[in-house]
Amino acid sequence: QKFLFFLVYIVSLHWYYKSKGFLEVKITQEFVPESENYIKINFNINEGKQYKLKKIELYGNKFFSDAEILKVLNERNSQNYNPIKIRKRLTSLKKKYLNIGKLDIGIMDEVNILENYVTARINISEGSTYYIKNINIIGLETVKEKYVMRELLFTNGEIYNIDKIDGSKNRIFESRLFSSVEMFHNIIKNDSGLLDINIKVREYKSSSIEGNFGFKEEPGTETVDERSTKLQTNFKWVVGNILNTPSIIEIS
Repeated sequence: QKFLFFLVYIVSLHWYYKSKGFLEVKITQEFVPESENYIKINFNINEGKQYKLKKIELYGNKFFSDAEILKVLNERNSQNYNPIKIRKRLTSLKKKYLNIGKLDIGIMDEVNILENYVTARINISEGSTYYIKNINIIGLETVKEKYVMRELLFTNGEIYNIDKIDGSKNRIFESRLFSSVEMFHNIIKNDSGLLDINIKVREYKSSSIEGNFGFKEEPGTETVDERSTKLQTNFKWVVGNILNTPSIIEIS
C-alpha cells in the first residue's frame, strides 16, 4: 500500500510539471538508507524547457464556430501550455456535441513545437445528427410503464441529448421503484440518423423484512449504580410499490 502511494506521488509530480508547460520533464529517484528502519528518498528532477501556448488552430468544426469552441477551451495565448487542462476542456466540448445529437463526434488534438512555443491543433469530425425513434423499456414485471415514461426528459422524435438521458436515468432511479436503471442507445442501421433508446430496469421486491438481534448496555439508575446488559432486538417490515406507485409503508 505504501509503495502504491509512492507511485501515485511520482505520477502526480510528473503531471504537475506537465501542467506548468514542462513537457519534457524527467524525474528519477534514489533510496538512501539512513538507519535500520528509515530511508531517505532523493528526487532528481530535470525540468527541461517550459513551453508556452502560441495559438489554437481548429479544423473540421461546422456546427459550432471557432469563437464558441475557443470559449469552451478557455485558453489564452502566451500562457504556459497545459495539455491536461486542454484534454479536460475537450471532454467538455465533446459533451457539448453529444447534447445536439452528434454521437459520432471525434476530436483529436496534436501539437506542433517551435522553439519554446506550442501550436495546438484540434481536429473535429462532427458526424451525423441522431434523433430518437423508439423508447423501449425492459424488465417491468409489476410496475406500469407510465411510471417510467413520466420521468423521461425526452420523447420520440427529439434530438439525442446526453444531459437529458443522464437526467432521466437519475429521475427513474430516484422514483424508488427500481434497484437499478440502465439506459443505452441502439443506432438503427438501415434508417440513417435514427436510434432507439433502451431502458433496462430491475424492480425492487414488493416487500422485505429486516431484523437485528444483539445486546445493549444500560447505565445505572439513581438506586442502582451498576450497569446492566439487556437483550435488544429491532424489526422492520417494508411494503413497497403500493398500487404500482412509489408509495412505501414501513413498520418498525
